Amino acid sequence: MWLRLIVSSWMRQQGRQVLQNLVVEALRGEAPPPPTSPRQSAPTSNPRSNPSSNSRANPRSERFERSAVEGDRGELRASAGQRVEPAAPPRPPCVAAFLFAMDLEAAGLVERLTETVTTQGSSFTEYDGFLDGQRVLVGITGVGAEAAWRGASDFIAVHRPPWVVSAGFAGGLVDDVRRGHFVMPQTIAAYGAESRKGLPPADTEFAVGLRFPEETLARMKSLHTGRLVSVERVIREEPEKRRLGRRCDAVACDMETWAVAAACAAAKTRFLAVRVVTDAVDDPLPVEIENLLEQKSMAGKLGAIAGALLNRPSSVKDMWKLYEEATTASGRLGKFLASCLPSMRNG
Repeated sequence: MWLRLIVSSWMRQQGRQVLQNLVVEALRGEAPPPPTSPRQSAPTSNPRSNPSSNSRANPRSERFERSAVEGDRGELRASAGQRVEPAAPPRPPCVAAFLFAMDLEAAGLVERLTETVTTQGSSFTEYDGFLDGQRVLVGITGVGAEAAWRGASDFIAVHRPPWVVSAGFAGGLVDDVRRGHFVMPQTIAAYGAESRKGLPPADTEFAVGLRFPEETLARMKSLHTGRLVSVERVIREEPEKRRLGRRCDAVACDMETWAVAAACAAAKTRFLAVRVVTDAVDDPLPVEIENLLEQKSMAGKLGAIAGALLNRPSSVKDMWKLYEEATTASGRLGKFLASCLPSMRNG
């Protein structure tokens, strides 16, 4: 019985691999990525691809590859005498795509989705679901400008969403912007960044074109517009936050919005930014948070936490408080984003 099960499983795996390779090769030969696309420089990390190949991953090919393999699985199950479930009906076009750097930022929105399908891409994690009856996409691109640029570019290439929203946490740079407030900037700038291949010059600014009536801003004291500046690292201390706010004439800062705006400008995709403030200008962040955010893998994050506990045992209390506040902020952000959806649907 066990031998039969092992052999059957191995045959199904081999069949999927052969069919998958044929689909991928056909797609790559038929529609290669343009030579100037930033997606071309992204390394292939699809676990189904041939590990001996040095070719680059095409996000559209990867998505087609995944769909083809899923269909082939149904045929293989049928040939093995297993019951085949009917194929799910095609999903309607999405209304908007919300891009976050971290899962924790996105959690408040993802938990509101229904009929959610999760997919791991080469440069982002995707949650495909329905919010108030409308199909939306949520993408997790990773921390920092390069990850945000690569993930946003790939996401737009695969899905062509009518709207892209850069969402997540931000730090306040002026006294009026308090913890728990929202920032929907009219202008996005970058500070302290060097020009990178594929990205616009670091001094490029992006205008969102978003305008609120004065009476709306007067009524909603917790909503701020103005300029958001994207930086290269976490700004922890109050004096540095105030200097950054004065120098850039900005109300808040983050690390990804500028890069997402650049990807949307390149693809001529409508763009919004919505950030919830997790630390006001006079809220210092734990020194360990910068090292934690620099870690790309779970092992690295666990190592950073362990090192923080050894070097400063009291940091566990600070980190736990920060986590609780971030969870609360994520819930508030998810609710706020859901309230913005009708405007994007009708816009």
